[in-house]
Amino acid sequence: GTVFVAEMGGLGVVGFGNCGREQSGHTGFDGEICTLYVEDEFHGQGVGRRLVDTMFRRLKRYGNQSAVIWVLKGNPARFFYAAIGGALVAERQSQQWGETIHELAYGWRDLSGVA
Repeated sequence: GTVFVAEMGGLGVVGFGNCGREQSGHTGFDGEICTLYVEDEFHGQGVGRRLVDTMFRRLKRYGNQSAVIWVLKGNPARFFYAAIGGALVAERQSQQWGETIHELAYGWRDLSGVA
């Protein structure tokens, strides 16, 4: 995959993300945003949206037609993904560190109209 970093003036890194081929092979999407993180104090300033747009462009450039991102069910970022056009497409549970993790997948089936 590819890693992108968002920097803000003299403040340094305020966010990052990485994307590449869809990792599980079971979602019906060919691209995946694997990680997206923006420092709390920069939420609502367009940093996340610019990172997502950049990753969508990268995915499209390398032949991906669609993309998915997994998010913890309790993470408020899920509202951000819905607001930028992601549709809730799947749910899963896994065990990590002895805990049950609940995740939601938001997907974009056609990247031609985004970014």
